[in-house]
Amino acid sequence: MSPRPPREPDPAVRDVEERVNAALVAGRAATWAWDPAADRMTMSRGMEALYGLNPGESFRSVNQRLQLVHPEDRDARRALVEAAVRSHGGWHSEFRIVRPADGKVAWIEEHAQAVRDPRTGEHEMLGVAWDITERKRGEEALRRAREELEARIEERTRELEQTNASLRAEVAERRRAEQARHELSRQLVNAQEDERRRIARELHDDLGQLVSALVLKIAMLKRDASVPAEVRAPLEALEDIARETDNVLDFAVWQLRPTALDDLGLVAALDDYVHNWSRHFGIDARFAAPAGEAMRLDPEIETVLYRIAQEALNNVAKHARAAHVEVRLEQGATHASLVVVDDGVGFHPGEVARAAKGLGLRGMDERAGFIGGGARVDSAPGKGTRVQVDIPLPSPS
Repeated sequence: MSPRPPREPDPAVRDVEERVNAALVAGRAATWAWDPAADRMTMSRGMEALYGLNPGESFRSVNQRLQLVHPEDRDARRALVEAAVRSHGGWHSEFRIVRPADGKVAWIEEHAQAVRDPRTGEHEMLGVAWDITERKRGEEALRRAREELEARIEERTRELEQTNASLRAEVAERRRAEQARHELSRQLVNAQEDERRRIARELHDDLGQLVSALVLKIAMLKRDASVPAEVRAPLEALEDIARETDNVLDFAVWQLRPTALDDLGLVAALDDYVHNWSRHFGIDARFAAPAGEAMRLDPEIETVLYRIAQEALNNVAKHARAAHVEVRLEQGATHASLVVVDDGVGFHPGEVARAAKGLGLRGMDERAGFIGGGARVDSAPGKGTRVQVDIPLPSPS
């Protein structure tokens, strides 16, 4: 009996194989099979393009293929293959090759897995590989771009840190300058108070005594019977002038620095000031202070509150057209407050910023700030005005 002729491949199967090979070539991919025992390799047509081989060339063994692996990747690649053969496992790796046709470096990604032949019991390695050079170039470009971006960010961060350091230094310098200005203003105000005190005492002690002596002398002359009658009328006019001069001098001393503020304290000084202010301007004004023993504060605090009360009442006299004014001193455990309330014409809150300069609020607030306090004003058209100053008190030692 003659042997049966070899079976012709099924045209449909051949067509599918051709289509798969064409797809692999188009996708720059290839498949392969390797018999480790015989070191025999077969591969799809796409392997030629993948490795840059001439048409018809192919690998007969793994060692042949290893020769095209980049020298820097070759040892790691060999160790990976040997480990997979021993364990009947597989691998997934990325490595470089040097294409023999043009010497260019390309990147290959490969998946491989050992498969056992049920007929022989032997293991065969099956794999798929594809060209990832463009992806690697993109990753490299992305890495460089990221590094450049990080470098720019670091540079910009350093610039911002330097700018912030400069700004912090400038803010600190401005703060120091503001503190120096604040302290200088405080010293100037204290110097003004000392000068007011000196001038007031000189006016009271020297000029005041002279005017008082003049008034007494004129009174003695009027009582002298030997003075001619025609001289008495001029003496009476001169006496009126001397008494008016004495009153003006007393008012000037009272405005400059009342002796009561130093001798008797803030409550007595404000009580006297409000009474005389009311009489002088013809506006009903009342003063109230905590009941009981008269409160005494630090001399600087008393001076600040007294001057602010003066400024607030001067504002009432100049601008408020008020009929009644109330001045209150209040003292708590941690702060003292001065409140000045009038029933005058008031002003619109939107005009506070504009009016603050004219009404002296800035000066009040600055004076209060010298000793850690602050001033605020509340007003409305036709509703009067309320000025409140809060001063922190030193904690008991």
